[in-house]
Amino acid sequence: MSSDLTDRSLHTLFKENHRWLTSRLLRHVRDHGEAEDLCSDTFTELLFRKTDLSVIQHPRAFLMRIGQRLVYRRYRERELERACLDTLAQLAPEVAPSAEDVTLMIDAIQRLDHALHGLSAPARAAFFHSQVDGLSYDEIAQRLQVSFRTVVRYMKQALQCCEKNGLF
Repeated sequence: MSSDLTDRSLHTLFKENHRWLTSRLLRHVRDHGEAEDLCSDTFTELLFRKTDLSVIQHPRAFLMRIGQRLVYRRYRERELERACLDTLAQLAPEVAPSAEDVTLMIDAIQRLDHALHGLSAPARAAFFHSQVDGLSYDEIAQRLQVSFRTVVRYMKQALQCCEKNGLF
């Protein structure tokens, strides 16, 4: 498919569905500006994915699926940010990180969460027990009630996800 055809198809898809998608996303976020942002992010994702738009049989369902995934991601990011801020609020003021450090930490946590998203819950738990809690593989195996070998496999999967997403 030529780039010109792709650009034209994306333009047509945007023109025909932008308003509709924004109104649908507004039902999930209840803020018009945020719905607009999510709608733009949906089309931006299509642009960077270089999706062959000619094979999409149900464009509105396709767009809504991407939009819902972005809504979920935004909720997840806010949940992580809130949890991080709640944890940091419990620190004594003299050891609390600066606002800039907090922003960097939240960004790092969100990137890590995104990188590990495809892993099973036990694999993510093994990674966090190792990296955050400082547990040994034997301790992780006991805590998760799995074998040492399984912990090694989980860690390999997690580290591959991190590497794939440019975190290492």
